[in-house]
Amino acid sequence: FYTRYTSGLHGPLTADTRDWKGRLDNSDNKQTYVYAAGDDGYLLWRYSADSEPGDIREMLSVTPEAESALLGLLRDLGVQRRKAQWNNVPSDSTLLCHLANWEVERKTEPVFAARVVDVEAALTGLSTEIEGHMTLGVKDEHAPWNNGVFNLVAEGGTTRCTKEAGSSAGEVVMDIQALSQAVWGFPSLSLLRRA
Repeated sequence: FYTRYTSGLHGPLTADTRDWKGRLDNSDNKQTYVYAAGDDGYLLWRYSADSEPGDIREMLSVTPEAESALLGLLRDLGVQRRKAQWNNVPSDSTLLCHLANWEVERKTEPVFAARVVDVEAALTGLSTEIEGHMTLGVKDEHAPWNNGVFNLVAEGGTTRCTKEAGSSAGEVVMDIQALSQAVWGFPSLSLLRRA
């Protein structure tokens, strides 16, 4: 399931490189439970013998039915813990649509920092449903090999990226920070453009 869930995402972890032992470990006096929603999702739930809130270590789903089943399970787990905390909620979660309640507290914090260190490698081989080409101007004061204009070609469901030798500005220009966010997929390109 994890491989299926992450197939459309950009990130460093695959099912083979993920630290499953650490995710499922019963350390720090907390028990870890795994609940599956068929083949469409799972929940990692943790709680201790004391009165601390329960932890939703991870809840991932690919269908609304699986998400609904896991949210229902969380409601039922309320007999174990009156409070639950969930750190690192996926950006595409519809959780807040289901929990329109004054008791739900929300705080936004950065999870990790990431940076594109090789524009050509980062933009070559991406899956795409569109076809076309453009030139992209990238500003990167810390990595001169990333500074310049790149030709992007999307065809046959994938992309190619090559650095241009000339000194044109590029049809679209952005700094490496915005490009890095775009490669990771969040925030969206339209939101980056507005910002």
